[in-house]
Amino acid sequence: MPLIDSDLIDDVWDRSSLDLHWVVLESLITWNYVPTLLGKTIDEMDFNLYS
Repeated sequence: MPLIDSDLIDDVWDRSSLDLHWVVLESLITWNYVPTLLGKTIDEMDFNLYS
């Protein structure tokens, strides 16, 4: 179970707050990457977490 900072969801690192919490990975992590010639690349990661 990793300990994460919920501010990282918005890509903000806030060292002054204590909003850390535990999460549990409930599924495998799959990476969906499909490059295209027209610049519309699909680059996603799919997983389920319990928080």
